[in-house]
Amino acid sequence: MFSLDVVDTDLFLDLPISSQALYFHLGMRADDDGFVSSPKRVTAMIGANQDDLKLLAAKGFVITLESGIVVIRHWKQNNYIQKDRYKGTVYNQELACLSVENGIYKVCVSNMDTSCIQNGDIGKDREVKDREVKVSESAFCAESDKPPSAPPVISLPLNDKTFHDISQYDLDCWKELYPAVDVLQELRKMKGWLDSNPTRRKTRRGIRRFINSWLAREQDKHHRMGAPDKNGLEEFLSE
Repeated sequence: MFSLDVVDTDLFLDLPISSQALYFHLGMRADDDGFVSSPKRVTAMIGANQDDLKLLAAKGFVITLESGIVVIRHWKQNNYIQKDRYKGTVYNQELACLSVENGIYKVCVSNMDTSCIQNGDIGKDREVKDREVKVSESAFCAESDKPPSAPPVISLPLNDKTFHDISQYDLDCWKELYPAVDVLQELRKMKGWLDSNPTRRKTRRGIRRFINSWLAREQDKHHRMGAPDKNGLEEFLSE
């Protein structure tokens, strides 16, 4: 469940639609204590990107832990689970890093080992009254604007005549998500198809959904018998 006290605020509604959608998808996949074990997979699956996940953390809607797990900060405001149905989280080390105040998870930074919290999620000012870890919005924006340290692996043309760069990090994530697929070769095929079909190129917002849908289809081919469904392929490419 989701509380309007959280998702009907200007702070939440000012987020990009992709970040809002990611929040709802993370909430649907959280355990009974609000922990999500595979946020990167969820992010890639819905066509969002890592900036959406970082923005949710920067705005205080999730807490990112060193193990890669995230926890929904307002989980206990969003949900009430009856004791006879409640199944406690298996992430006890991460849970030990947190306290609950007014139904909101907060990171404890005193009398505990903070190694389970990502460095980027620990604010410089540890003297705040509620001892809560805070991430400044300016720090997030600076990270977003920082040029990549390495050239893109490949760039895909968009409908506005710009390009969407694919980083080595993106490539590695997709290789993990789609182990049966030669991801780099499929990206080359996508580039060739987009070059040959300029009127059917994707928007900057829609390109990652296009990529994930293409790769998911290739992954599925390895688990099916018979010839590919050409009509289904044409329907997918026309989206």
